[in-house]
Amino acid sequence: EQSLQMVKPFRWNFASTVDLPNMPGPLDVPPLAAGDIIQSWTTTDNSSPWGLSVDYNDSTIWVGDGWGANVINEYGTDGTPTGRSYPFTWSPASGPADEAFNINTGTIWAMDVGSDNCIHEIDPASGVTGNKICPAFMTSMRGLAYDPATDTYFAGSWNDLMIHQFASDGTIL
Repeated sequence: EQSLQMVKPFRWNFASTVDLPNMPGPLDVPPLAAGDIIQSWTTTDNSSPWGLSVDYNDSTIWVGDGWGANVINEYGTDGTPTGRSYPFTWSPASGPADEAFNINTGTIWAMDVGSDNCIHEIDPASGVTGNKICPAFMTSMRGLAYDPATDTYFAGSWNDLMIHQFASDGTIL
C-alpha cells in the first residue's frame, strides 16, 4: 500500500524543499521582471482605484476607491464588474489604502489612512463588519499583506520607510 503523504512529518519544518523526495519540480514558467504588468483593465466605476485584494474563494478581485467614493468594488478576473460593492462605512479621512484577503476567515481587510489607521474587515457577502485591528503604528500605513501560515499581517508606508508585521490582535511583532 502506497502512502499519499509526500513529505514525512520529521521533514515538515525543514528550511527548504531542496533534496526532499517526491516533490514536484519547479514550474516551467519564465520569471517576470520587476514591474511587469500581468493584466490590467479600466475601472469605470472607480474614480480613484487604490488597493486591491484577490478573493480566492470566489476568484474575484476587489478594488478600493480610496480618494473618491470611499467604496470597494468587486470585479471578475477579466475586469468585468460583478455588481457587488460596499461603502467604507468608517469614513476614512484621507481614504483607504491597500487591502488584503484573509484566506483563513474569507474576509477582506482594508487599510485606513488618516483616521484611526486601523485595518477594517469587509465580508465579501455582506460588507463592512465593524471589526478592526489597530496596531500601534507611529504613522499611517499604505500597503497591506496577509500571511495565512502565521496568521499575521504586514503593513508598510512611505512615511516611515518600514514594513511592520503584526498579529491578528494588533500586536506588532
